[in-house]
Amino acid sequence: MNIRIELQDQELRYALRRLVAFGHDLSPVTAEVAAHILRVTEDAYEQERDPATGEAWAPLSEITLRRREKSGHVGSDRAKKLQVSRNLLDSIVADFDASAAVVGTNLIYATTQQFGAERGKFGRGEFKTREGSFPIPWGDIPARPFLGVSPDDERSITDIIADHIASSWAGSISR
Repeated sequence: MNIRIELQDQELRYALRRLVAFGHDLSPVTAEVAAHILRVTEDAYEQERDPATGEAWAPLSEITLRRREKSGHVGSDRAKKLQVSRNLLDSIVADFDASAAVVGTNLIYATTQQFGAERGKFGRGEFKTREGSFPIPWGDIPARPFLGVSPDDERSITDIIADHIASSWAGSISR
């Protein structure tokens, strides 16, 4: 049995063509989604919070605070987490194409900051000290997640997508 549906309504036909075309290149949507996730990431980073849960990052260890003090960081600058050089924050980028939005960094130590690492997880250091080589990392590093999306962000992303679909549909109908 064959079924054939033929649309006579020109506006509806145009709207359907726009939706089909819209589905082939989602760059306008993915660009907005990538920008949203980047903004959320940067805001959470500045607030020193996990963007997915809103939980504050673990405090710095006394050893880290003492090392920072010795290197000239004082006051509130001394206690900033992942922000002394700002290299990690500055390395976070957003990208998109016709089917995906991506936010991330290519810094080798980013994974350790995101997920944490136990003392010695990466073996021993190449440089020798009087006491011998040292474990890498030399102490436990707590996770300080800087990438992620919260349930509210997921709703915002859904709204972005829905708005693009609605505007595509509305633009088609009004023609």
